[in-house]
Amino acid sequence: MNSIVIHHHLGLCDHIDCNGMVRYFSELYDENIIQVFSKPQYFDMVEYMYRDSESINVNLVKNEYQDVKTFTVENESTIDDFFSVGHQ
Repeated sequence: MNSIVIHHHLGLCDHIDCNGMVRYFSELYDENIIQVFSKPQYFDMVEYMYRDSESINVNLVKNEYQDVKTFTVENESTIDDFFSVGHQ
């Protein structure tokens, strides 16, 4: 199964604000796993927020930009699309 990677800002309010967008992409790309990222202090809350969706996977990052880059390089062959929201 392939992935859609969404990298948005990682503050707790940003996760709440982007919840609808992530779920929209989850429905739009219903054959794919949606990969999102979370800082350690918010990981449990973000994972709980998406507990009802088997297609949304929350990845823990400690060094945000480096860890996201490493994730995309390591999983390049399975990533169908990458969305960088609010970083440009």
